Amino acid sequence: MWMFQMNKQSCVFALGRNFRLTTQLHRPIGTELISSANFWHCIQLNSPSSRQKAESSFEFWNVLTHAIDTARTKYDVIILDTSPSLSYLTINALLAADGLIMPLPPSTLDFTSSGQFWNLFNDLTANLVTNRGKTKSFDFVDVLLARVDANDTSSSVVREWITAAYANMVLPVEIPKTSLTASASAEFGTVYDTDPSTINARTYRRAFDAYERVVELVEEQIQAAWKRQIGEKHVA
Repeated sequence: MWMFQMNKQSCVFALGRNFRLTTQLHRPIGTELISSANFWHCIQLNSPSSRQKAESSFEFWNVLTHAIDTARTKYDVIILDTSPSLSYLTINALLAADGLIMPLPPSTLDFTSSGQFWNLFNDLTANLVTNRGKTKSFDFVDVLLARVDANDTSSSVVREWITAAYANMVLPVEIPKTSLTASASAEFGTVYDTDPSTINARTYRRAFDAYERVVELVEEQIQAAWKRQIGEKHVA
C-alpha cells in the first residue's frame, strides 16, 4: 500500500486485481474510491483519546494498518491521500504505507515545512516504533516537485535546495504550474477531466505529459517492490 500526502481531503483509491495503474483513477472499471468519510474522523478524533485510556495496550497508530487487512487481499494497490499535516490520521497512513510520495512546491515556506514534518515524523517513529523494539521501512520515499513556475527566479533557488537536501528521493519530473491545473482544481477536477480543445495545446501537453510521467515512475517502483517481495518469499 502506498500513501500520498497531497490535499486537505482524505481518500483511498483501491485498484483491483490485474488492473494497470493509471492517472485516471476515478474512471476505470476495477477501481473503487472511498472519499473523506466518518470512518476517517473516527480515527482522527476517537482513537487516541478514548480507547487508549481504557486499554493501555491499544496502539492508536496502527488502527488503519489493521483496518485495511482485508482490502490488502482484494486489491493490488491502495492509495491513501492525506492532509499535509501530522495528524492522527496521517500518522496512521504513514505507518500503514509501504511507500511515500510527498508533493513539494519549490517555495521557501514549503521547503522549511517539509523539513519540520520529517523531523517530527522521525521523533514519532522513535517513540511509537523503534523504542518498542519494532522497525518500519518503506519500499520507496519520493519527493515530487509540484506547482513549479519556470518563470519564478526564487523557485529555481529553492529547487536547488530541495535537490541537495533530498538527493535521489526527488523524482526526475516536475508538475508545472499552469492555468490548466488551476482551473481544473477550482472545479474539483483534474487535467484528465479537461477537454483538450478548450485550452492551448502546448499548455495541455505540458501538464498531461508531466502527470503521465509521474504515474510511470510510481508504477515502476511498485513493480520493483513486488519483485523484491517475490524474491524474498523464494529465499524464505
